[in-house]
Amino acid sequence: MIILSLSTCIIYVRLKSQIEELDKSINMITELKRSKAEDSTISTHFRISDQIYSKARIPPTDKVGLWLGVKKILLAQSALLTLKHN
Repeated sequence: MIILSLSTCIIYVRLKSQIEELDKSINMITELKRSKAEDSTISTHFRISDQIYSKARIPPTDKVGLWLGVKKILLAQSALLTLKHN
């Protein structure tokens, strides 16, 4: 019984973390769409690994890929629809 509860808690924490990451992705896609509409460049930091970040300037673009895992990349329009649906 205790093992089941611990397992359920671990799954909950992992899924909650994934939801937070997906929310960040939705926000970034929205920001990129705004940038494209205003024809402006975005200055940001992006995560390379858990504790390593790099500065980046992102020019306006028509295509954005969202990496969801091995062999799972969505273009922004379909990614936004998928993320908001789920």
